[in-house]
Amino acid sequence: MKFYDPDILKVDPSGPEKTQAQVAFLDAIMETKVMEAVQTYLVEKNLVSSDKNVFKELIGNIWFAPYMRKKRLSSSAFEHVFLGEGHGSRAMGLHYWLPLYLHEHDETLNYYGIHEKKRGLKNILSVAFMWRGNLMKDFGTFIFGSSPEFEMGVYTAAFLTMNSIWPNGYRFALPIKIKNTKLSVQCYRNDRVLLGSCYLV
Repeated sequence: MKFYDPDILKVDPSGPEKTQAQVAFLDAIMETKVMEAVQTYLVEKNLVSSDKNVFKELIGNIWFAPYMRKKRLSSSAFEHVFLGEGHGSRAMGLHYWLPLYLHEHDETLNYYGIHEKKRGLKNILSVAFMWRGNLMKDFGTFIFGSSPEFEMGVYTAAFLTMNSIWPNGYRFALPIKIKNTKLSVQCYRNDRVLLGSCYLV
């Protein structure tokens, strides 16, 4: 997290150490069976190349390519979805469970209630929280205990699928099923190309 500033008005620092960390992360997740399954699925749908290196480069571009916020090149899909951002009094993104746990452990995040939905998977919860003392998120749905490659894989597949169905943009969530539990994924694009956000609804 040290390479990212959650304030969207501040440009994140760059350098070889950050690049090396991103490459190491991609190398690690690309060796998992989860990402192998994601690539196989997307190849069958004719949405990605069967070449592992080409697919890895695509994943890197989707998740780590920076995009503009408030006229500043200060965001990326990875930062927004997995780490979270903030502006004013609003928490933005932060759709992955592990940072929530770490921030709560560091006493920089307080839960403001849990909204449990009637779902088959008991580790899917919707919560409200305050982050960093002033950034409020009224509602966010999380798969607690999921691996980063699982969520990155699901959101990548959803993003590319939605691009193929609605090439000119989309307003609807994509229905998915995880272990017979029906869910929906909402994605947003920036500049009609880059993944801006993706999360469960």
